[in-house]
Amino acid sequence: MKRISVDIPGYKHGQNPIPAASRIGNFVSTGGVHGLDIAAGTVPADPSEQCRHMFANMGTILQAAGVSWDNVLKLNVVISDVEVRPFINREWLAVFPDEAHRPARYISINPHLPNGMRTQCEALAIAGEG
Repeated sequence: MKRISVDIPGYKHGQNPIPAASRIGNFVSTGGVHGLDIAAGTVPADPSEQCRHMFANMGTILQAAGVSWDNVLKLNVVISDVEVRPFINREWLAVFPDEAHRPARYISINPHLPNGMRTQCEALAIAGEG
C-alpha cells in the first residue's frame, strides 16, 4: 500500500513540509492540528475560540482523508495549562455526545506551545465500519 498525504486549503504547518494527515490503507494519522482560524489566517488569543477552530479543522482534515469523527480511535491533546481543559471538554462533548461511543483521549500539558497556541491535537482514525 502506498502512503497518501492529505492537506486542506489554508491550513499549513508554517514553513514546514508536513501534510495535515497521512493515510495508508484504512489507517489515517493526523499531524498536530491547532486552532488556526483559516478564514482570518491567525490563531485567536481566546483559548475557547482556539478549541472551537481546532475541532473544526480536525473535522475538515478527517473528511479530506476520507474518514469522519466516527472513525477516530484516539485523540491526543496538548494544552498549555489546565484552564484550557473545560474548552476541550465542551467541544469533545459536542462531537462525541454518546458516552458509549467515544474514542480514547489523552491530554498532556506543555506550557511552551509555539505561536500563541493554547492547544493542539492529533488523531488516529481507521476507515471502514464506524
